[in-house]
Amino acid sequence: MYSGCRLIIILKVIMAFDFLFNNMNGFANYNDFNMGVNNMNTPSASQKNGPPPASRKTLNSLPLVKVTADDLLEETNKECTICLDPQVHGSLAAKLPCGHLYHVQCLQEWLSLHCTCPVCKYELETDDSDYEAGRKARMRQRKLRCRKDELEKKSVMVLRDMARQFSVNTSNCVDKRDLIDALIASGKIEVVDGVPPIEYSKNDLSKMGVNELRNILVSFGLSTTGMIEKSELINRLIDSGRVVITSEMDHLQRGATDPSSPTPTTQPSRKSFSREHLSGLSVRELKNLMRENGVSFAGCVEKAEMIRALEISENVNVTET
Repeated sequence: MYSGCRLIIILKVIMAFDFLFNNMNGFANYNDFNMGVNNMNTPSASQKNGPPPASRKTLNSLPLVKVTADDLLEETNKECTICLDPQVHGSLAAKLPCGHLYHVQCLQEWLSLHCTCPVCKYELETDDSDYEAGRKARMRQRKLRCRKDELEKKSVMVLRDMARQFSVNTSNCVDKRDLIDALIASGKIEVVDGVPPIEYSKNDLSKMGVNELRNILVSFGLSTTGMIEKSELINRLIDSGRVVITSEMDHLQRGATDPSSPTPTTQPSRKSFSREHLSGLSVRELKNLMRENGVSFAGCVEKAEMIRALEISENVNVTET
C-alpha cells in the first residue's frame, strides 16, 4: 500500500486534472491557467456544490473485512482503485455498501475529501445538512450489494438495522432466516455470486502441504486458528461447503458434460510443462492449455490457482525447470 504522503500526492494530482477538465475553456492564457492551479485549494462556486467529505461517524465506522476469493471475483476489487496496489487474500480491507473494496488508509484519505465511492459514486453519509436531503433521496434508488453468505454471517441486530434502513417490513420475521429472506425478497439488495465450490478428490487434498491448505482456507475467509494437523485443515475445508469431494470417476464423467472441463486428452503420455513456462503465460493462455489437456479450471480465479490445478492434475506433468 502507498504511504499516506504518496497517497495525498496522488489525490492532489487527480484533483488537478479534475479542475483542469472542468475549467479548461475558462482560461484566456497560460497565466490564467497557472493562477487557477495555484488557487486549486480555494473552493469555487461549482466545487462547493460538489460532494463534501464523508461524516466523521462514517470515517470512524468503515466496515472492515478480510479479503477472500469471493471479493476478488469482481474485476474492480482485484486492486485498490485508489492506490492501484493489488488486494491480497486474508488482508484487511474496507468494504463499502456498494461492494467495492479499498485499502483502509486509502479509503479514509479519499473519504476525507469526497463522500463517494471512487468506482460507482455510491454516496456515504456526510455532516452537511444541506447535502444530506438530496443524498438520501438518491441513495434510496441504489441497492446494497452483497453475497448471500455475507448476509448469513451478520447478526440479527445488524439485519434488523438493514431492514429499517431500507424500509423492509419484518413484522412476520421470527428468526434470522426470515430476516434474510425478507431483505432479499424486498428487491432492495442485489445478491451477487461468490466463487462456486471447487472440486477436489481426497487424493488432491492429501498431496497438498499444510501451508497450501491454510492458504485455501484463508482465501475463503475461513479461520485456521488452533489447527495444527493436516487432517484438521482438510476437515475444516470439507465442512465449510466451499469444496466438493469427488472421485476420479466423477472427474471423468463431469469432464464429458461440463464445458469448463472438456473431455480429457487421449494421448498415451502426459505433456510436461515447467513452472517457469506456466508462470509466463497469460490467464487466457492458461485456460486454453487446461482445456487442451482436460484439466478443469472451475473455481480458479487467479493465475496461481490455475497453475496449482495443473500441478495436481493427473493429465499433465509440471516440473520445476
